[in-house]
Amino acid sequence: MHSGTEQGVKRNSADHRRRLLAARFELRRKLYKAFCKDPELPSEMREKNRYKLSKLPRNSAFTRIRNRCVFTGRSRSVTELFRMSRICFRGLANKGELMGIKKSSWSARNQMLLFNVGHSGTEQGVKRNSADHRRRLLAARFELRRKLYKAFCKDPELPSEMREKNRYKLSKLPRNSAFTRIRNRCVFTGRSRSVTELFRMSRICFRGLANKGELMGIKKSSWSARNQKLLFMLV
Repeated sequence: MHSGTEQGVKRNSADHRRRLLAARFELRRKLYKAFCKDPELPSEMREKNRYKLSKLPRNSAFTRIRNRCVFTGRSRSVTELFRMSRICFRGLANKGELMGIKKSSWSARNQMLLFNVGHSGTEQGVKRNSADHRRRLLAARFELRRKLYKAFCKDPELPSEMREKNRYKLSKLPRNSAFTRIRNRCVFTGRSRSVTELFRMSRICFRGLANKGELMGIKKSSWSARNQKLLFMLV
């Protein structure tokens, strides 16, 4: 393995650890920020929350996360839906290995890669991925507002009228803005079961690409000679 691939594996691993840490401290960080900016709170409480905010891990902030290609670790020009760079995206799409994607024939000016569905099974997968992507954008848009309303509804120090008011505001938010409406789906097939979190693909696609050697830094493990199962390990 050359140094470029090794660096890509390290970057992806570090980015994955940052994502887990940011998801762990996300609510706490946003609540501290909201309390620091609330003018109705006393200055002592705002200073206390500002101090707690400064004591959180530095890598728990979402500003420390960069979208990287799951194949090469490249951080520039990465497609948000497939989490891969434009080079990998173009190569896999030209080979026909991306679900429901082919070159558009009507736009001869730039030959962009657009969604064009062939058969019904692929069409369902494209629709599921598109709907899930829209839910993710909507959830990210209303995330802070939803969490603040929930925190105010559960705060016993607030008066009952304010809690009821926040509960009413929470019920008026869009239904698809909740993270419970989001499911991890494979970017190739739209499958929602047994999806690897790091690569965002199902076990079937993961096994097929890993057997071909098309996944960066992944190979068959040879230490388990007892059952000779197909196990994969990160180098």
